[in-house]
Amino acid sequence: MKTLIVTIALIIFATNSLAQEDYESLLIKADKIRSSSPSDLSKILKHIDPLKLTPKQLELFEYLSAYEISYSGDLVEGVKRYNIISSKYSASDSDIKYRAILSSVNNYALMHEWVSGLKSLEHLLGQLDKIRETEIVEQSLISASILYNQLGQHDLALKYSETLLSRNPSKRSSCFANGQKIEALVKSEEGTIGTNEFEDAIKECEEQGEKLISGIIKSYWVSFLIDSNKLEEAHTLALASLEQIKKTNYPPAIYDFYALLCKTEYSLRRSESAIESCLQASQNEEGTYLPPKIEAFHILSKIFSETGSYEKSLEYYKKYAEADKTYLDEVKVKQLAIQQAKHDAIEKANQIALLDKENTLLKTQARLSKEEQENNRLFMAFLMLVILMVVLWAYKNRRMHLKIRQQAETDDLTGISNRGHFSQVAESALSYHKKTHQPLAFVIFDLDLFKNVNDQFGHQVGDWALKAAVDALKRVCREQDQIGRMGGEEFAILLPGCSIGKAMQVAEACRLAIEAIDTSPSGEHFTLTASFGVADTQVCSYEFDQLYGCADHALYQSKENGRNRVYRYIQDTSANPLPTQQTQ
Repeated sequence: MKTLIVTIALIIFATNSLAQEDYESLLIKADKIRSSSPSDLSKILKHIDPLKLTPKQLELFEYLSAYEISYSGDLVEGVKRYNIISSKYSASDSDIKYRAILSSVNNYALMHEWVSGLKSLEHLLGQLDKIRETEIVEQSLISASILYNQLGQHDLALKYSETLLSRNPSKRSSCFANGQKIEALVKSEEGTIGTNEFEDAIKECEEQGEKLISGIIKSYWVSFLIDSNKLEEAHTLALASLEQIKKTNYPPAIYDFYALLCKTEYSLRRSESAIESCLQASQNEEGTYLPPKIEAFHILSKIFSETGSYEKSLEYYKKYAEADKTYLDEVKVKQLAIQQAKHDAIEKANQIALLDKENTLLKTQARLSKEEQENNRLFMAFLMLVILMVVLWAYKNRRMHLKIRQQAETDDLTGISNRGHFSQVAESALSYHKKTHQPLAFVIFDLDLFKNVNDQFGHQVGDWALKAAVDALKRVCREQDQIGRMGGEEFAILLPGCSIGKAMQVAEACRLAIEAIDTSPSGEHFTLTASFGVADTQVCSYEFDQLYGCADHALYQSKENGRNRVYRYIQDTSANPLPTQQTQ
């Protein structure tokens, strides 16, 4: 009987040991394939009973469960679970704490919670020397690169990706790092990148089974080819890569590829296929990933305008304007997050410095008599009072200086640059672009028959119209574009880095935006249109007066030929209208 009991106990022990070994191998496999095969990750986790795991195995199981939830799209629940893990486990016992913080950073980025993401990232990077696993250190640097690329801080993204590549990382980490490096180089338009770098990065990721990352790198390659005007090659690559990226079931990447196909097919004048691709790119109902929608709506508006379907064109242009405004608001939030992070870093440094000073003071006070201590306190109080007075004076002086400067540079009615300030900015920009051999375009326009608006409805309505026109321009123009009021109803736009073709597109978008203005909020109903003249440095040189004269000549042609249209200046042949805008 005793022998039978011992035998049964040994069998149970052996069975439990075998089960734990199986769970150990399953968890290791699940951890390895979590990003390359998320569907297999889910299958493995379903076969594991958490009640039968050791404490160490349970840590990894909880982390992988949170990862699965995040990948499925429930980012908020994913962050909640990661935070529980990071607070539950001690860093001295396991690196799972750092992995949870790392993954929460990625979730915050996808949720656009930039401030929280930056704070978590700063905390993680500050602990790198304490992390035992090389893989987590590598993933931390990758996460930093990803977050800064998403924030548009491509120089920092490039710094972290190159830092990781210099550490001789694992093949998988090298795949991610090269992907982020390529994204930073392509989106920042700085540095050089060749075909071999794209091919090598894609090959390395595919060897590691990272189909999603290799597909995303291909999307950067397509963008690079489009920017290099290799449209056929870009279209072929995008079409060949689409099926691969569909299999990843990762919506942002899929929408990106459809947007790239939409762009190349439109440029290649394949309108029917371009419309289909654009519609696919704009299917993101949640609106959380805007760039493909913006590109798709803009191109759909142009296609329907070119085919005479003006109602559809206007419908998609409104969608484009709304999506673009939302995206610009998101960009502003990102910039605020960066500024907040910088402010927090400065404040933290000041707190550390203050603590050091206080510590020194305490040591000094210990060696001083009571009378000396009192003198020191009085001196410190006096010093703080002086500093406070200096700071207040500097603050008031700074605010007064900024106010005077703003008044000197800004048009009172519209809030944009006045003629004097605009001319100074233009001269400076032309000088810089001349030195760097970059193109620059110049647009001037008049509101058509604006005197009739003032005469018929009064100057108050006229002022409303001027401000409405400027608001419409701001929604269309890029952040780096400079808008100025040159006098009366005449305005100018400076387009740094713009070729004449891009400038014509911007001017046409401005024309459409002004034409679409609803004037009923002014209390009157009237049509507001504008005539545009466009010139560029390639034809008219980098001299401001000459560039202004060329644009003004094109504007004159626009007025002479019926108004409400866009003309560009062409040397020796006067001005030439945008082909699709000869009649309005």
